[in-house]
Amino acid sequence: MLEFIIYQVRHLDKILYIGSTRIKLNIRKSIHYYYYRNNGTCEFYNYIRKNCDFSELIFEEIFRKKIRNIEKYKINEIEQIYIDKINPICNQRKAYCELLRNGFSNNEYQKKYRSYNVVCGCGSNFKKSSEFAHKKCKKHKRYLECVKIN
Repeated sequence: MLEFIIYQVRHLDKILYIGSTRIKLNIRKSIHYYYYRNNGTCEFYNYIRKNCDFSELIFEEIFRKKIRNIEKYKINEIEQIYIDKINPICNQRKAYCELLRNGFSNNEYQKKYRSYNVVCGCGSNFKKSSEFAHKKCKKHKRYLECVKIN
């Protein structure tokens, strides 16, 4: 059994973010602080940098439950219920999506798509999620130059 916590982050009277974690809330807060200090780019960190200081944030547990490992998706369902109900300012992505693509939930589909192996004409193997970065590498650029010449 895994213990999950759903938490909210508040600043003054505004609820900024709702998230879930399997680790202690103070450790999760430290991870948020790391990304805040090291230029994390999501809306949550950008909002904090523009509107307040990290020390002014209040992290509060709003739900706790033990769940079997095979039911981890259920915590995302519960988290999404809180997100829909409270409508925090900085949550950009859904925690849970019921839409099915080819028999997979949206999250399962994304994991499968991202882990798909690609073999490029330049001879490199990479995950589909790394395709953009691969196209910038020297080996691929040299390959494109050779293809243009021929």
